[in-house]
Amino acid sequence: MQNTLKINVVILAVFLQFIGWAQAHPHVLIDAKMQVHINVQQQLTHISHSWTFDESFSTFALQGLARNKEGNPTIEVLKPLAKVNIISMKEYGYFTFLATKKADKYEDMPAEMAPDEKYFLTYNNKKLTLHFNMVLKTPLNLKQGDYALDVYDPEYFVAFTLLKNEVKLSDTSSKSCSVFAMEPKPLDKKLVDKLAQLPADIRELPSEFSDLSEQFTNRILLKCS
Repeated sequence: MQNTLKINVVILAVFLQFIGWAQAHPHVLIDAKMQVHINVQQQLTHISHSWTFDESFSTFALQGLARNKEGNPTIEVLKPLAKVNIISMKEYGYFTFLATKKADKYEDMPAEMAPDEKYFLTYNNKKLTLHFNMVLKTPLNLKQGDYALDVYDPEYFVAFTLLKNEVKLSDTSSKSCSVFAMEPKPLDKKLVDKLAQLPADIRELPSEFSDLSEQFTNRILLKCS
């Protein structure tokens, strides 16, 4: 128990240190995969994420932590590190949001979602990948409107790239439903340069960037017939 506590303290300290150091926009890069689960009643029940962090973040997060003879982090280390990741994302809605279409425009909608206890980390090719499920407290009936899943960080501290052909329905999902991933528009170079120059103490994007989230949102349209 004492050793586990020490590991948790070290991981949390490293994670917070990284956030303080890397407060540019963006400074954590994630390649994302997603599996969508829709039951036979055509209700969205949960989303399975697999997020691969960039090598810099992965290296920083593992500083000072135990590794095996092959140079890989041990299972004992990865378990508490996964927990720290999950806890730290709660404040940001786990970067997973639901939207509904109103007057030809998608708008955020309230939805109670939370990760279950099946989260874990893997390590491969010098990168950490976080696997976790976001479960809806109340399944969403997709026949009652036009809905979408959005994956993004409103503060653009984290930049998500939804990998092509890696948004899929689960094997048990309703065959009458489909998912379609919309790629974000590329950001203008001048805008990218402005974002990179934001001071380290900026936690929210200034008003001049208020409409920017639409441009870096990974949107997945949910359709059931």
